[in-house]
Amino acid sequence: MKNWDVNATDFMGNTALTWAVRRGLEEVIKELLKRMDVNPNHEDTEYGRTPLSWAAWIGHVGIVTMLL
Repeated sequence: MKNWDVNATDFMGNTALTWAVRRGLEEVIKELLKRMDVNPNHEDTEYGRTPLSWAAWIGHVGIVTMLL
């Protein structure tokens, strides 16, 4: 995983962190946040939401806490 760009985006501007947040994958999020090169403030291009705003909107309270 260290050789991959974890901030790479799909065609809607979603990063791996955004995908994990939207699906509620807490263990994946924990691992991604351990990396110093992950940008937790990246806004997707479709809705302009950050991972934190997605977590709050969906209601993933535990993930909101992790991202804060």
